[in-house]
Amino acid sequence: MHDLVEPHGWNRMLDVGCGAGELMAQHRELGWSVTGIEPDPRAAALSRGRGLEVHHGTVFDAPLDGRNFDVILMSQVIEHLPDPVEALKRAGRWLAPGGKVVLITPNASSLCFKFFGSHWFPLEAPRHLFLFDPDTIRRLAAKAGLECRSSRTRCEGWIVDYSIHYRQTQPAILPADPSERELMIKRSEDLRRKHQLARKLIAPLLSVGAGFGRGDLIRAELVARNARNNRRKPESSPPFEAATFSADETRIS
Repeated sequence: MHDLVEPHGWNRMLDVGCGAGELMAQHRELGWSVTGIEPDPRAAALSRGRGLEVHHGTVFDAPLDGRNFDVILMSQVIEHLPDPVEALKRAGRWLAPGGKVVLITPNASSLCFKFFGSHWFPLEAPRHLFLFDPDTIRRLAAKAGLECRSSRTRCEGWIVDYSIHYRQTQPAILPADPSERELMIKRSEDLRRKHQLARKLIAPLLSVGAGFGRGDLIRAELVARNARNNRRKPESSPPFEAATFSADETRIS
């Protein structure tokens, strides 16, 4: 997840699945008020060690009723949850007037998924319980009482790299000898590095596909219904709509 470089000033962010709190810490330095939710106890402890407010648990048990946030980030989280509709309903209750939920999740309509099939890295079976495309994200939002204000997709080179690695290793029968396993994985990694040039050559095609909703990751902004004409007025800082999010492999969990 790249930094949010704008806006400077006071805004309230809830990072669902905040990990060790890197993004929260960066936003705190920008003047944001930050809160996190993290199910992993070690990651939650690391976040708290930074002096951050983090609930160790899930979106379903977070004691945040009565709190309001201008941005609720769910980066590569919704696909892990057993009830994504209820998760978004809870997020909707925590939105401040004019606030938004930012979803980043794998795109089941991606070109790479069509090409790699079961070796497409973001399948992440069995950890990913659901896969979405831009249309199902809009329907998911509607079921949760929200509206999809915008949606776009993007391609990620590391997804191509790891999908190639999966293709090289998944079909194989793992040797019983651990040293032979390490050698097989090393060979696959070496081969993946050789594909770097090919990945660069196909990058323009993937970028074009992303423009038509066929990228590997979806970034969608969800708002409360009828919120388009009811945006929050800035208090003492630029409006948070200038914020930009993009996905990074460090947020796959």
